[in-house]
Amino acid sequence: MKSEPILSPQELLELRAQAKQLQSSIVPLHRLDSRDAGWLSTSTIGSGMDYAESRLYQQGDEPRTINWRLSARSTETYVKTYHMEARPSLCIVLDQRRSMIFGTRSRLKATQALRLATTLVWAAEQQRLKMHISVIRSSGEWLEVQSAEEFLAKTNQQHFLQTQLQGNSQQTSSQIDIGDILDSLSQSIEKGTLVYLISDFLDLNESHQKRLFQLQDNYFVQALHIIDPAEQKVEKRGGVYLQDMQSDAYLNVTSHDSKIIDLNESLRNHFNMIKHVFLKSSVYYSPISTAEEMLHSSILFPLGH
Repeated sequence: MKSEPILSPQELLELRAQAKQLQSSIVPLHRLDSRDAGWLSTSTIGSGMDYAESRLYQQGDEPRTINWRLSARSTETYVKTYHMEARPSLCIVLDQRRSMIFGTRSRLKATQALRLATTLVWAAEQQRLKMHISVIRSSGEWLEVQSAEEFLAKTNQQHFLQTQLQGNSQQTSSQIDIGDILDSLSQSIEKGTLVYLISDFLDLNESHQKRLFQLQDNYFVQALHIIDPAEQKVEKRGGVYLQDMQSDAYLNVTSHDSKIIDLNESLRNHFNMIKHVFLKSSVYYSPISTAEEMLHSSILFPLGH
């Protein structure tokens, strides 16, 4: 039986239109290691606009590269060298673990995350960027895809999310955590890559701050934090049933229960901690509600028009 798509053809068209509107004045601070011809400076010496250094003239050097000012002060002839320009790669880490299968308003967190990833995929295709897309699942599975067509074929289906709910609490012991994700990134992508972390960051804590700082030191990194409105504040209306995603246990609290006050305080502390960790790590941080429609305004895209 064929699975129904998560994002309709009309929604995909709207996201593709939003991808064309991505723009940012932010310029990546890191040299690229890529050798693909493009428009951002690399660590490789070659043709480009960004001056690197001057060296002694060698037979075959073009006269237009001669550093006349330096040569006039010396008995030798010097030429200018430049950093080769290249297209950066784009890396998307899309969290589709079990905690993402939650939503109370417009859509699930997993669906909003998919919408963000799809917008970035369209933007990368328009800029002809090499893509590295990792989809993280609760079973410990990393789903690697390299193109927009392959990405949507594997992720834009209801069955893809439904399988996440079929597991039980015993799976959590083997579940990939945010630390595993951060460690794998530095080992698999080239310096200067544009990295987008799309998650609810449920398991992020202050112990990850050093790894995030190291990541930001070599890449452009933006954390797109998916939040459902119900996670920010539990309203005091009637009975509230809370489910522990780790043990599947339920907690029933009433509108007059002091546990709601304590829970809301815990929620505030949790989200403040996440924001603090990213800001202290110098990672660009954007909280995004599951109800948000205009996603392009939250995405920082250094290669925007």
